[in-house]
Amino acid sequence: MNTANIFWVVGAITYAIFCTWTGLTTENYLFMGSMVALPVLIFFINRPDVLLFLIIATYSSRLYLPGIPAQLELVDLLQVLFICICIAKAALIHGNYAIELKHSVLLTLLLLNVALVIMIRGAGFRALGGDQWGGFRYVPLIINALFLLNIRMIRMTPAMWKWAILSMFAMSFIPAMAEVIAVVTNGKVSFQYNFIQLAESTVNAAQNFASGGSRVVRFASLGSLGGGLFMLAFLIRIPGKLRFLPPIIFLFLAFILRAMTGHRLALISSIIFCWIYGMNYFFQRKKLGRYISVSVLIALSSATIIYLIAPKLPDAAQRAISFLPGVNINLHVQLDADHSSQWRLNLWQDAIQEIPEYWLIGKGFTFPSYAVQSHSGVIDLAEMHEWAVVTSTYHNGPLSLLIGFGISGLLIGSALFITPHIYHAKMQQSSWRDPFLQRVHLVILIQSIVSMIIFFSVYGDAPSDLATLFFRIALLEGLILGGTEQNLHST
Repeated sequence: MNTANIFWVVGAITYAIFCTWTGLTTENYLFMGSMVALPVLIFFINRPDVLLFLIIATYSSRLYLPGIPAQLELVDLLQVLFICICIAKAALIHGNYAIELKHSVLLTLLLLNVALVIMIRGAGFRALGGDQWGGFRYVPLIINALFLLNIRMIRMTPAMWKWAILSMFAMSFIPAMAEVIAVVTNGKVSFQYNFIQLAESTVNAAQNFASGGSRVVRFASLGSLGGGLFMLAFLIRIPGKLRFLPPIIFLFLAFILRAMTGHRLALISSIIFCWIYGMNYFFQRKKLGRYISVSVLIALSSATIIYLIAPKLPDAAQRAISFLPGVNINLHVQLDADHSSQWRLNLWQDAIQEIPEYWLIGKGFTFPSYAVQSHSGVIDLAEMHEWAVVTSTYHNGPLSLLIGFGISGLLIGSALFITPHIYHAKMQQSSWRDPFLQRVHLVILIQSIVSMIIFFSVYGDAPSDLATLFFRIALLEGLILGGTEQNLHST
């Protein structure tokens, strides 16, 4: 028996003894129940590609396990297990832990920057003591950074990649359907949220509306489902004269779902996505002149239809199109949208005042516990831009990076947003074994580029947007390993 096998056997026995002893001595049957996870753990150790498949499939599901802190979704736990298995395998099999990733230096520098901020400003976990709260905002960022650092250690077959992407789309139905049921029944049916994360913007708007406020009720979780339909629209290829019909239907449905989120950025980002994809499509065929004429025609016809039907749209959809100049929508919807814009302007003005204090060593994303007590009587904290300043939720990408992580965080974070997209844009020109995986790579790449544009121009939150960026780049790296004919470990 080799060293690796001995390690896994000893580890499994130790885990079983610990869970049994702790469960019996503390009468905590959660530990005893965790013994059920032992065979699953052993299976994942032998088949980490299946674990990677499940991570991708559950990413948009927003599922979490009862008894686990609600801020941690199921995908986070699976990623932690994946990271631990990869590190253990690398150390046991290769004798060292070599990271074969092109952007590992920048990623490591960012993690060191985060560690420095945590050491100076506090981790923000009540269980660790201290007077700082809010540390869970760091957790997805760190998990996804480590996930990206380890993604090249495990390969999936092209068939597994196809099913993983399709499963991710299918499971995006879960939070969408849960939200629709909860809103339609006025919260009477809410048992599903024992297993599914709530969408914060939907909750805030619904609470405000229920308390007599004027905010428009939205369906935020429909955005991920709309994103899945966007992917299908650009991935499906059907031969024949009607080959363009399914993509057009999926795009139409995707825009409807994005509109029902009530978020203007959901529609704006969808428009930017289509524009970039179309430009790439016509550029590859050297027909940019035709692209300009086609895009202008589509834009004018779409705008005309929207202006005509705007007064008849649901309030959430009216809010989503409120950025269009002169569009005829209900007054309370326009007031809600204008209030949100003014709220952000006020927030940014206050945030700018913090730059001189935190430009060198970032403020971090935790906040003092006494701030919670001082705001305990406020019904709707989301309405207070002062509270957003306290919690470092600036709704602005560059400000979030600069104030949260300091000037070094702004520079490193900006580089991490830009350089992987340049690299993967070049990799689109590689020789791909599987055209479907190449299209998946292109769609995810454009999604990530659009998010980068939004992050630096309109809206952004450094911890959550960096975590999303790292996951998408991990997908792009994995797709290259699974779909190209080149051995890219040398990168």
